[in-house]
Amino acid sequence: MTKHFESPAIFSLPQETASDFCDQYLMKSGIMISLADLRDGELTADLANQAAHVFAGLIADLQRHLDNPGLGIAAVDIPSIFEDATFDAAAGALIAVSLIQAFMPTVWDRRNQTPFSIFTVSNDDRQKLERTDLEYLSPTDRLDFHADSSVIGKRVAVPDYIALYNIAVNFEERGCFHWVPTCKIDGINALVNKVGLSKEYYFKLNPTVYDDGENDVMVIEHRVKASIFSRTQNGSITTFMSGSFDGVVGEEHAQSHDVVADMVEAISANKFRYSIPQESRRLIIVNNANGFHARDALEKPWPDVSVNRAYLRCTSVAGKVVGEIVEE
Repeated sequence: MTKHFESPAIFSLPQETASDFCDQYLMKSGIMISLADLRDGELTADLANQAAHVFAGLIADLQRHLDNPGLGIAAVDIPSIFEDATFDAAAGALIAVSLIQAFMPTVWDRRNQTPFSIFTVSNDDRQKLERTDLEYLSPTDRLDFHADSSVIGKRVAVPDYIALYNIAVNFEERGCFHWVPTCKIDGINALVNKVGLSKEYYFKLNPTVYDDGENDVMVIEHRVKASIFSRTQNGSITTFMSGSFDGVVGEEHAQSHDVVADMVEAISANKFRYSIPQESRRLIIVNNANGFHARDALEKPWPDVSVNRAYLRCTSVAGKVVGEIVEE
């Protein structure tokens, strides 16, 4: 079967527009604010309001692409503004977060108390993961097709949108980010019938890992029960496929067939997908409730670089509740 890989729209933020936004809204008394300053909800809301005005045309374009059922993905490249690499990276991240907040209110990271989660990859990070047997969670490894989830209290939801911003991708071989809208999956109706509409399964969500600032990491793990496919009030199908399959609800004492493995295989073999190169200063937003995404491995890290990858992840507050946390 011949596969068709298509590039989604990649919008470029004009350098002058980005620079003006930085000068007017990211500088306080001549000093640029930091990502940590966004713990202040009022500051974050103000930046969202300013970005909604400055980037109004871009936000309208993003909304149109993301709400198209057969598309559901768009990207924005944030231009370089400053010569100093550290200063420039911070400015790019702040602009990206401001744009994301203007597009969608996001779930706040419970540990860091920020409207985003931030992840870095270095040799030290990899060694810490290896000590906890979590090296398979490295943000440089290939990631199979899945849909992201969020945990709010005891509820498990599928966020309507997720946004990923690569602050830096310091690898020679960066590969691509892949996206398949649900409606573009070959034989989707047969797949829904096989898996079951609103049928509940158990999943072990991928652990959330936080650096403790010293020699180890803090790990938060959840086991949940959720429906893989559920129908919304408007008739569309919400998709959940996060973490690893852990059985069928109601068949706790039986050996259950791993339907998630079947789905990953079907989506990976699908003849159509959107693919976009993973690059530094690139923001990718997807309609998470209506499709599945994956990424290639990042290989051949640049020598003499302390951080191999740094990125931000945001999930929309808006979403569909599909399950709940299971008490162990």
